[in-house]
Amino acid sequence: MTRAAIPVLLTLGLSVGCSSLKDNGFGTGGNRYTPSNDSGGDSGDTGTNEDAPVITAIRAEFTDYPSYGIVLELGMFIEDPQDDLDGGKVIAAVSNGDTQYDYEEAIGGENVSIQDDGEFLMVSADPDSTLDWTLVVRVQDVEGNASSVEQLVADPYSE
Repeated sequence: MTRAAIPVLLTLGLSVGCSSLKDNGFGTGGNRYTPSNDSGGDSGDTGTNEDAPVITAIRAEFTDYPSYGIVLELGMFIEDPQDDLDGGKVIAAVSNGDTQYDYEEAIGGENVSIQDDGEFLMVSADPDSTLDWTLVVRVQDVEGNASSVEQLVADPYSE
């Protein structure tokens, strides 16, 4: 199984290029957990699909990007047995109960870059940084194999 090396930069709400954000560095705090990746339930999990990508770790936090302001940053580590995430998608819903933002971005497309450090990074200026936000995330490879749905909460920004 190959560990995919893919940071994802979705600059939704930001008018900057991926390289500009990358050069400014990323925060390292936030909520973190290691998903169970069990294949039970009906939440769109991979079931017994051995070709599906697996989210092995995930985190979410608000962070202050120099020159851009406070953004929501989602970071994931993903393993993909076929190593065919380039051309696939990151699908995410970010909600606080009253407002929801839906994202579906092509990996390797305009808003998604592939790097060598192994972490997906999704950045959005849409959510209000003074509120808690629930993130529901999955990754789909180019063949349509989808990871389990993972969920976590980003706490409000604090300096």
